[in-house]
Amino acid sequence: MEIGEAYEAGSELTQHLEVNGRKFYYNPRDITIDEEVLSMVKSVNGPDSTYVVYRDESVGVVIY
Repeated sequence: MEIGEAYEAGSELTQHLEVNGRKFYYNPRDITIDEEVLSMVKSVNGPDSTYVVYRDESVGVVIY
């Protein structure tokens, strides 16, 4: 994802879910929070309290 694309995507993060005290922002037009994505979100054990979830065409679900 290019910097411009990341900024543009960030401005459309209209939804979030909170799991294990962390917030995960996403654009519901781009990704559906299904069991697979929810499982991935639950397994995040990073140092940050806020993350972004999106689906990349070439690599699949990305959480950063």
